Amino acid sequence: MAVSAGTKVSGGSEVKLAVLIGTASFVLLMLAWGFNRLILHSRSENRRPEPTWLSLSQVRSQTSDGRMLSVKVNLMLKDKDDLDELKPYTPAFKAIVAQTGSEMSSEDAVGSQRIVHFGESVKESINDYLNEERVKPRIRRVAFEEFRLMP
Repeated sequence: MAVSAGTKVSGGSEVKLAVLIGTASFVLLMLAWGFNRLILHSRSENRRPEPTWLSLSQVRSQTSDGRMLSVKVNLMLKDKDDLDELKPYTPAFKAIVAQTGSEMSSEDAVGSQRIVHFGESVKESINDYLNEERVKPRIRRVAFEEFRLMP
């Protein structure tokens, strides 16, 4: 077999070039991966805290005009540590919800704005109770999982 004068036999240089390209690609991919991990890690540290909820089981209360009100309330807390501190107060919170319901009439329990007002009253009453008990954590918000006025 004859090799023409114009043909160059490169043997090892093609292999070296392939290894060089592969190594450069690997290094660039690892740098991109590391940069993404760094960005994602810094974003996770800057996230807003997720809300913590304390759920109260169903509370039934008789309104001032004799109708029954059935509510299931969730209380939004400041952070997860407050959950352990406030769990022992759950029976008192249920009693406060029942008392607030008994102070309203069935007309007061109809309509979205009235339900919001009821939630605000519950929040204020619970926070007042916590002040009396000298407990620092506060209820941030009240959400209703169920709110039914019985016939």
